Amino acid sequence: MLSFILFVSLPLTTAFSAEIRVCQSPGCLDDGARETLDYLTSLAPPDVRVGKGRCLSLCGAGPVVEVIKDGSGASSLKEKKVAGEKMKNMIIKWHDSNDGDVLKPYQITGRVQGYEESIQAREAYDAKDFEGALELCTFAIQDARKPAMLLQEARDRDSSAGCESNEELGFPVEMRWLIETFKVSCRCRLVLGDVEKARSDAFAATIFSKNSDPDAHECLAEVCKATHDLIGELQALKAAVGQYNRIEELCSKPQPGADAPSRAQNTQRKKKAAARKRELGFRINSLTNELTTS
Repeated sequence: MLSFILFVSLPLTTAFSAEIRVCQSPGCLDDGARETLDYLTSLAPPDVRVGKGRCLSLCGAGPVVEVIKDGSGASSLKEKKVAGEKMKNMIIKWHDSNDGDVLKPYQITGRVQGYEESIQAREAYDAKDFEGALELCTFAIQDARKPAMLLQEARDRDSSAGCESNEELGFPVEMRWLIETFKVSCRCRLVLGDVEKARSDAFAATIFSKNSDPDAHECLAEVCKATHDLIGELQALKAAVGQYNRIEELCSKPQPGADAPSRAQNTQRKKKAAARKRELGFRINSLTNELTTS
């Protein structure tokens, strides 16, 4: 089945050595294109731009990735079945070609390994293997935090380079995996009774997200609740609601030229933000009453 997605071609600036477009048609999404997009976005070198792409009529061979080496888009390479080892090798090759002096070879390998460990940690957490998830989070942070920060500093020095930041997130999209890893680590530590280190992880998540991730504030609220810090919990929950308000407003904006899947995705994000606000509102009212009467 051939699906059509409206795609607006953006001219490449001289800051980019390549532009990577990951097909987001329904067929490629079924083949794992969303995971491929997240992987390449999180791990791409500073001068490689990664984004969503149009259908390339290669259904059944997904995830399909288009690699453009020049600004015109006239010359491009279409890669089929970009997943697993092939995806990993592409990242290492790009870093070898484009990083210059930003990362040493062992840091490139560590960054890729740390990202993969973070995915495994999420899976272990969902399976309620909290000790295993915490161990994987620890490895991921040890292996990849420093190279991730070095690359982000390189992007910040040249704001026109790298992958585009997500307005909804409020922080560089390349750092999302690290923030998610700190949040998983925090919640594992809470389950296992290590509240102080959980607090450190929650603070790290808020700092790396530039205070823009509502769930990082929720992590901090959970830590405060575990230590019976009612005022701290109330402040963290209000900060979370403030960020959900921001997301709701962004998702309410018109999207001229956006494809149907993107509009549907925005609608879902808006509904999710509104639902979390309502749920947190009950706890905020309860805390407010408790603090008022105490």
